[in-house]
Amino acid sequence: MSGTETALVVGAGKAPSVSLARVCTAEGMRVALVARDIGKLSDLVDETGALAVRCDASQPADVVQLFGQVERELGLHSADRGHNLTRISLLVSLATERRAQGRRGA
Repeated sequence: MSGTETALVVGAGKAPSVSLARVCTAEGMRVALVARDIGKLSDLVDETGALAVRCDASQPADVVQLFGQVERELGLHSADRGHNLTRISLLVSLATERRAQGRRGA
């Protein structure tokens, strides 16, 4: 396993996350774009070569599946399995956080 970093852009689709995905791929990172509706990501996936992953980050089962898919498709390994650790940059979109707060009535 190389030392290539993997960026998880959660809540992808809005302008800040699009710019972030472009910067990360330009820096040589592997990028996973995470959204509830991955259909809206097709142009960005074509442009950057990023992996699009469907996930509702408010659902624990979805998050578990997210990390499993990223591990399988991008070669991410967990430290507890004794493999070389690939650093993960977990980048959460403010839009997703605000949406979740709105559903909770905050």
